Amino acid sequence: MLVSRPVSHVYGAHLIRRRVTSASHFSFGGDPCPLGLPLVGLEVEIERFDRFRVRVWLCNVDLGLVGTLPLVSANCFETPIRTAIRRTTKGAKKG
Repeated sequence: MLVSRPVSHVYGAHLIRRRVTSASHFSFGGDPCPLGLPLVGLEVEIERFDRFRVRVWLCNVDLGLVGTLPLVSANCFETPIRTAIRRTTKGAKKG
């Protein structure tokens, strides 16, 4: 009878290991980054790609690039309320 052992993968020292949460996110820089439900509970490796993206690896398989922009409050996109400004005309005489 053959017993299979878990395969351990050797990743580079420049990669960061993270576990995918039950909400299918991993944490990077304090912000949650979405990844996908099939990967819940698995450990993935994160490689910085540029300022706003990381490359995700699973068992030496490149899963692609994931955006890492921080969460922004929806209030940032609301139109500011303008108040009426009273303007007076210089030199105008009242009746």
